[in-house]
Amino acid sequence: MWPYLRSLLTNKFLALGLVLLIVVLAGGYLIVDKALMPSYVGHDDFVTVPDVTNLEVEDAELTLGRLNLPVSVESGRFNPELPRNLVIDQNPQANVQVKPGRRIYITINTGATPESTVPSLSGVSVDEARNRLTAAGLVAMDSDIRPDTIPSPHKNMVTKQFPEPGKIVEEGSRVRLWYGTGLGNELVTVPSVVGLSAQEAQNVLLRQKIRSVVLGGSSSGDVSRMEIVRQTPSEGTRVKEGYEIRLFVPKPEEEEEN
Repeated sequence: MWPYLRSLLTNKFLALGLVLLIVVLAGGYLIVDKALMPSYVGHDDFVTVPDVTNLEVEDAELTLGRLNLPVSVESGRFNPELPRNLVIDQNPQANVQVKPGRRIYITINTGATPESTVPSLSGVSVDEARNRLTAAGLVAMDSDIRPDTIPSPHKNMVTKQFPEPGKIVEEGSRVRLWYGTGLGNELVTVPSVVGLSAQEAQNVLLRQKIRSVVLGGSSSGDVSRMEIVRQTPSEGTRVKEGYEIRLFVPKPEEEEEN
């Protein structure tokens, strides 16, 4: 057995054949790994994502389409300082290497201005008013918050606002607030406002630096147009500036009786 194996190992033709076989196998592996496989799977087939920010959306789509990069357009927040339909962001970012066919997401400056409804803030604290405005996408700067010239029994509570509750404004708009500073030191005489509409009555009282709250009526009706049928305190009472009197309008059942 051993003499036979030794003869095989010393056979130069066999050794040459083995060497040739190794060379062929190695060459085949290199061809497959370096040439055939990359062309099959496209490892070396990359494109560089161009920078399409600050382009119009149509130009951005054309630029990316030339590189076989499909586009998805997303709307962003409106920036009034930039033209509408301008690309303001992209993903992947510029100069990133991607495969052809990779989808590029672009964000454009939307054409619609976001809007908010001004909430009702009367009777809440200044801090709470700020929180409600923030939640609504609005803001009250320090310079927008000032003491009311008419005293109020509710110190540091919002007495009026501008714009009025329910008004539709652009998101980010500023809202002015006035707050109460407490009752005044001067005494004023309560006038009679019975027979006036609620809105007229409140205006008359405010001119006398007297505040009021309207009671009665119904949530579905316009209370401001309803007639005052009773007031407390009554005409001629002396109260401090900012004192809040009660004004009564008919309740729904009283209106039906009349």
